[in-house]
Amino acid sequence: MTARIGTPKTGRSLRLSFGTGVPLRIHPGFDFHAHPRRAHKIVEGFARGCFMRRSVYVLLAVAALAYAAAADIKGMGTLAGTVVGTSGKPVADARVTSQGADGTRPQSTTTNAQGRFFFSELKNGYYDVRAYHSGAWTDWKHNIEVKTGKQTEVKLQLPAPVKKSK
Repeated sequence: MTARIGTPKTGRSLRLSFGTGVPLRIHPGFDFHAHPRRAHKIVEGFARGCFMRRSVYVLLAVAALAYAAAADIKGMGTLAGTVVGTSGKPVADARVTSQGADGTRPQSTTTNAQGRFFFSELKNGYYDVRAYHSGAWTDWKHNIEVKTGKQTEVKLQLPAPVKKSK
């Protein structure tokens, strides 16, 4: 925005910037009426700069979306859980086995002192899991979905130990 004031020497009005109070003739790039030819070039350059800036933003947005889509397909997730005994208390040092729902990629780990286990960096997909401790196996938990960037929780309960008869 500008303001017009009269100058005592020339009697012509002088336009001032509201923001700075400086006469616009000192900053001819902002006074589009002072230099029509230069103003046209400034406006044209401004439009070209806006187009280039917009193009860069669009390109960056498309690249970010493509990266996010690729990460979603190839991303990793975690399968975690707790092994509990018949009393419902956590079982330490139980062996937990995990495999893909199609029977591929088997792996195993043991539970910590709190009965917790973790299979980190699993590919996005479906998995089966079960646990073993002191001669007893849990039932398989089938088709547990592991999602990218998420931790899937499972609770495995060991059955009562089978007593051998004499």
